[in-house]
Amino acid sequence: MEQKESGVQKKDEACGNETSPGMAGLCRSDWQPMFQLKMLTRLLSLLKPI
Repeated sequence: MEQKESGVQKKDEACGNETSPGMAGLCRSDWQPMFQLKMLTRLLSLLKPI
């Protein structure tokens, strides 16, 4: 996704890069950071406070 200016507002739009099947319509450069954040969040949620 890219933020594109529309007057004074910014809105998210597709970046225009090629997408692969099974990647939710996102290109690799958009999908990978989102996936890493989800995995980190999941791992942190599994840690139990001491």
